[in-house]
Amino acid sequence: MTQPSLNTTFDTSLIDLSPDPTQKAPGSDSFSTSSTIPDAPPSAAEPFEINSSSDSNPTTAEQDTTSPTRSQPKMPVQYMPTSQAYDAWASVYDTDGNILQAVDDMQLETLLPAFLSPISASSSSTAPNGTKRIHIVDLGCGTGRNTLKLLQHAWPAGVEVHVTGIDASAKMLELAANKLSSAASASASASNVTYDLRQHDLLPHMTADDEQYTLSSGDHDQHASALQPIPVEGLELADAVLSTLVLEHFPLPAYFSIIRSLLRPNGVALVTNMHPEMGSKSQAGFVATDAEGRSKKVRGRSWIHGVEETVLEAGRCGMDVESGVREREVNEGMVREGMLGGRGRKWVGVRVWYGLVLRRNG
Repeated sequence: MTQPSLNTTFDTSLIDLSPDPTQKAPGSDSFSTSSTIPDAPPSAAEPFEINSSSDSNPTTAEQDTTSPTRSQPKMPVQYMPTSQAYDAWASVYDTDGNILQAVDDMQLETLLPAFLSPISASSSSTAPNGTKRIHIVDLGCGTGRNTLKLLQHAWPAGVEVHVTGIDASAKMLELAANKLSSAASASASASNVTYDLRQHDLLPHMTADDEQYTLSSGDHDQHASALQPIPVEGLELADAVLSTLVLEHFPLPAYFSIIRSLLRPNGVALVTNMHPEMGSKSQAGFVATDAEGRSKKVRGRSWIHGVEETVLEAGRCGMDVESGVREREVNEGMVREGMLGGRGRKWVGVRVWYGLVLRRNG
């Protein structure tokens, strides 16, 4: 296995967006249309910097679980470009008890092998030595959680597999590089499986004044359609794309345009996302404490995507859904058996995850 080429998420954790129990959660009126989380952007008069020194203490995303009262002010929110938010989050990302990530891992135990199994048979590309070659892109690879799954898959002998992990966060990619290198050193790696990691932000940066946080639904639709993804230069087209818990950070047209641009004709993609039932109450982010002990919620950009509109937009972008859409609800058994940790109980009865397999239709 080669060492990564690091040219220097997206996964998500959750924070409660309805701190006052007397108020509706944002977006609770409908799950059928895309929307941004309608919190106000940070005030220019209240700058907040994540201190990267040893005094800084990023904490778990759901530590702020007590609803504010009249005597307890609402915790302020710091918005920043998504890549910067994940840079700040990186140090605790793998250890903060991410409920949605746990559900995603459970679903991928069966979904990912079923997705990968037919790819070696359908790939039409060949390596210079004449053997069959498979290229897979892990889009929004974050700390390499799923990149590692791809590298450890039981690929058939006689097939060369290369995995490219792409993420916007340099800090997340540093963790991914260490994780993958350590795994390679600790095991007898298959000589036919290689990988590299690339830092690339697929959407243009915006300022707080023109970001989607304050846009109405109509303005959001117009604004989202104007977001043109930044292509990944010099990247070999992929036989398959894996992208889990990433879609939240993209408007649908841009996201599926990216997926299609990465795939060979007839290539396939496995996409998972936060379910809108959960998205109406939660958003990717975490609580950070600076050197002076002040805490703020740190968030990037997020959209709530309905399941039906996800399928429709994929179709508009030339991607056909195969075998329907899977949805997952948290149940008592998952909590009782310790699959989700103590914080899982608040999500019992809520659909938190959906996933689908897509094929580029030309």
